[in-house]
Amino acid sequence: MVISRKSIREFFSWDYHFTSHGRRGRLHYFITGLFWGLMVGLLGEVFEKIGFAPRWADFFSSLMLLYPSYCNTTKRFHDLNKSRNWAIALQIMGFLVSFCFWFIHYVEVGFVILFVCFLLSVYLLFFRGTKGKNRFGPDPLVKTI
Repeated sequence: MVISRKSIREFFSWDYHFTSHGRRGRLHYFITGLFWGLMVGLLGEVFEKIGFAPRWADFFSSLMLLYPSYCNTTKRFHDLNKSRNWAIALQIMGFLVSFCFWFIHYVEVGFVILFVCFLLSVYLLFFRGTKGKNRFGPDPLVKTI
């Protein structure tokens, strides 16, 4: 991966984070997830500093991550030639894990759902996308001139 001004400009563009069309490779998926994870942590700290309780600060900062995370995950599933329904299912499972742990304290179900989320995350991070063009667009690993 070559870091250039163009790639940095692309990373900080609106379309890179807030559209769910196209495909995203494993490395870009990981870097984007890391970026938004750091943003959530920073926002949580800001919310705590302005007076929110820690649980509510985490909730609001995570809520702000929901759509960019959905777009990132959708693009990764597109690279694997899967529909956005998989990303929606993963988002719902993430919500259910939080609900099981925080609100109803039903830990056993929470751990089962968390394990399924972990397996899907491993699939997203380590399995290579479809080689060549698929129904969601061109291969993100192929350089076009």
